[in-house]
Amino acid sequence: MSVETKPTPEYYCVRLRGLPYSATEEQIKEFFGGLTVVDNGITFTSSTNGRPSGECYCEFASAEEMQEALKKDRENLGSRYVEVFEVGGVEMEQFKRRKQLKENSANQGFIRVRGLPYNCKKEDLVEFFQGLTVEDVVFGKEQGIEGRPTGEGFICFASSQEADRALQLNGKHLGSRYLEIFKSDGGAYEQFKDRSTRNIVPLRSIPALSEWAWVAVVMDKADLVMLPILAVVMMAMAMEEATANTTPIMEVVMVAMAARWAEEVVEAEGR
Repeated sequence: MSVETKPTPEYYCVRLRGLPYSATEEQIKEFFGGLTVVDNGITFTSSTNGRPSGECYCEFASAEEMQEALKKDRENLGSRYVEVFEVGGVEMEQFKRRKQLKENSANQGFIRVRGLPYNCKKEDLVEFFQGLTVEDVVFGKEQGIEGRPTGEGFICFASSQEADRALQLNGKHLGSRYLEIFKSDGGAYEQFKDRSTRNIVPLRSIPALSEWAWVAVVMDKADLVMLPILAVVMMAMAMEEATANTTPIMEVVMVAMAARWAEEVVEAEGR
């Protein structure tokens, strides 16, 4: 007996670049006037700090309409000309993920907040948005060891209506700082959440010196010259879990810690 498989849905999608940061879905639809944009077919993207990137994805009902959309390349939207690209391959998979996130979060509301106190906690924001249902809070973190707060964050509310009500608190003070509040969406929220945790290296993941200083007891002094190299490798392995990329600052930290570890090993061997 043969098993029927559902056909993979086709996506006819383009990416727009160079949009005004204030661009709306209605403006995108007007830009492609006469072409059929599918329901929930417009997805704006955000930059690394959660702000509008000036780009979006736009999905059409057919391949023919997508080809017509590509002819709008370098036409003006407002005072800016917009580049239009066909989406495929890896980028198409990213688009599908963003679209799914957007659909899954259709019944929720999201905002981006800027100007948060660096010691701000979720409880502080629950109190600040008293009367609204705060379901989740993501605080921005700098890249690198321990990830210091950036003063930005995303907040997920139980509904889009609650997120709209939260916008009314724009410019209000939390402690001594006033907050800037912007409407956002589930895709930008997930992107921000991923970036805020991806490049953080908890210091507790680095082996304590005492855990391997005993190596000197069983090694000759001639072998001690290899310990800084070993330390760098161990540090890199610890960091690899958090990010595939290391910045020059991280590399300096790694070498400095390797030298420090080697010094303690030499002292342990002398004892």
